[in-house]
Amino acid sequence: MIDDRVLRVGIELDGVVKYFETVNIKASGSKTNNSTQNEFNISITNLSKETRDYILTNNNILNRKLKNKRVTIEAGRKSTGLSLIFSGDIRMVNTTQPPDITINIKTYTGDSFKSDLISTSTGANTKLSQICQIVANSLNKKLTFQATDKSIANYSFTGAKLEQVKRLEDLGGIDVTIDNDTMVVKNQDLPLNGNVVLINSNTGMIGLPAINERGISVKTLFNNNVKAGTIMRVRSEINPALNGDYVVYEIRYDLANRDTPFYTTFEGTKYET
Repeated sequence: MIDDRVLRVGIELDGVVKYFETVNIKASGSKTNNSTQNEFNISITNLSKETRDYILTNNNILNRKLKNKRVTIEAGRKSTGLSLIFSGDIRMVNTTQPPDITINIKTYTGDSFKSDLISTSTGANTKLSQICQIVANSLNKKLTFQATDKSIANYSFTGAKLEQVKRLEDLGGIDVTIDNDTMVVKNQDLPLNGNVVLINSNTGMIGLPAINERGISVKTLFNNNVKAGTIMRVRSEINPALNGDYVVYEIRYDLANRDTPFYTTFEGTKYET
């Protein structure tokens, strides 16, 4: 029995999120476990002219007065349902030529905070966890804090709200990322607490794991159980030399509801307990 794929995009229209699922959709992008903005490119074909014109008009990058509109990407299978892949802000939209008109959307996590300015300072000695909570609150994000807590002397920041994420990493020894509606803080090169996800031929691994400059790269059928910063346990019968546990530092997505792609690629560094 074929377990059909499901891919759904939600776009903010007139203050309400409208979902698109039955039209032709493609989505590709990446997520990391550091302060680099997560990004996605979305293509949607044959929307109604009214909807297409609204999206193009209200996400015109040339009009600096416009507020970034929200977008979400969900994917899954009919048997298991949808799970949230990405939540971010539209930076730019353009369109292709007729007859099959496609709108192409470029979207980034937290992009709306790049133009919002903030000035923050704390006392002589403030716990790192407290500073992270202040930053998360300013970004309207929940906080997941799994780093070693320490005292920070005279923390201060002035600038765009989103740049606070990089400022936290500059304090040293931590990875900070915004993953959808959560700001995640963990010790550098250490995994997040949580389940270890097995990656092998039975769980959807495609081909063989490959060595890269930092560890390995593994391609699988779409898998949303692995998160940036968590551990994947790789098991390859043909190349057992690469078997082991790896901390995932980047995830790349290549998704479509009608074409062939429905893949994830995980990049990981070797983790020794």
